[in-house]
Amino acid sequence: MEWLKKISPTLNTVGGDLWNKGFIEPNRVIYDHELVLFTSGECVLTIDEKQYICKSPYWIIVPPGKMHCSKVSGENEVYRYWVHFDWLYTEKIRTSPLCTYAPKKPNKELLNSGSDFIPSKIFHGRINNFSDTLQMIEKLKHIWQSGNELDRIMIRGIALELLVKLIGHNQLVTSSNKSNRREEMFASMLKVHLEKMPPQTVEIRSYIKELGYSYGHLCRIFKLHYGLSPLTYLNLLRLETAASALNNPGIGVAAAAEAAGFNNPAYFSRIFKRHFGVSPREYQNG
Repeated sequence: MEWLKKISPTLNTVGGDLWNKGFIEPNRVIYDHELVLFTSGECVLTIDEKQYICKSPYWIIVPPGKMHCSKVSGENEVYRYWVHFDWLYTEKIRTSPLCTYAPKKPNKELLNSGSDFIPSKIFHGRINNFSDTLQMIEKLKHIWQSGNELDRIMIRGIALELLVKLIGHNQLVTSSNKSNRREEMFASMLKVHLEKMPPQTVEIRSYIKELGYSYGHLCRIFKLHYGLSPLTYLNLLRLETAASALNNPGIGVAAAAEAAGFNNPAYFSRIFKRHFGVSPREYQNG
């Protein structure tokens, strides 16, 4: 589903209508893509002689250039929403014609199949999270029919969200991405641990042992995400805390070091000067 990251839909028209029992829509060919959401009843949609049983709640995307027809097959009326769209952004919204009915031949120059990276298949399936989806499509319909040009630009984001959710946003996350996100989570957890600034008397290896990874592995993950080792980051936190304390004339160097978690004054002075370019006492007197 990597291709879904590349789409930027342009809406051509949005609407909804009620089909009575026994209604048959004649054979036709559309020039863009049509997302159809069946929210009540049952319909048989035939696309190039292949039948799709669209029993509410159901969705399907009819591609351009495919001869298709629809027939209400159940005992109840069918309500359907439809969104004519192009997968990629175009400055000019398609107006007419949106389709050509048989037996008239379609104008092949008007067909817009999208792009080579978009799979050439019929997307369809059950509607999950029906109430949320219904709210989204109702909002699309309402804004399209009553909104101004700016409103119609903004609802492209809703259309993108709707397409991604229907086609399967959970499949966008590859195993590699899942691994990366898990590592990012652990790096963030380690960062939170370090920001509690344990004193030097606490062994970092044991301090972060509860995260469930070896110290070496966590060091690699942390450095990958933050560009420095956990110990270097912890020392930076301690040094900034000590420097802030030294700005208070009433606090001596030893007290500032202790407040920042340093229990070795010589080590503290050495890395403080390396970081700030002056000794702690020079920093305080400067």
